[in-house]
Amino acid sequence: MDASEFKEFIFGMLFLKRLSDEFDSKRDQLRRKDFAHLKAQPELVTELLEDKTSYGETFFVPIRACWHEVWKAENGDLVPALKDLKHNIGNMLNRAIAAIEDENNALAGVLKNNIDFMRSRARLARLRPSPRRSDERREPGPILSVSS
Repeated sequence: MDASEFKEFIFGMLFLKRLSDEFDSKRDQLRRKDFAHLKAQPELVTELLEDKTSYGETFFVPIRACWHEVWKAENGDLVPALKDLKHNIGNMLNRAIAAIEDENNALAGVLKNNIDFMRSRARLARLRPSPRRSDERREPGPILSVSS
């Protein structure tokens, strides 16, 4: 991976992390201040926190795109938070980007079309020479001799 591809990858991750942190901060403010009078109604608070209009100018970040949140997939499996991913990282980051764009009309056509965490992997696969077949023989190179 060259520096420009590395930079793309890192900036994309930093963008995801920043959106998630801002969202977490806004969510905490809503819970502690704006909805504090509803402490006796936790179901209502949960419902309000899931309503993207509660966040005003802050981008809504769905659970699958939160940096620190473990979430449950449709099949019931627990999926690690983005910060804890160990496998299928590029694909999961792409899904997080897509989920954020899908939930925020202001980002329509911005993220999915420009951030692809799998792009460098595909580029590497195209550039990598195909493995040599076992029946191919290498031409012998010149024999080097050292004269005294």
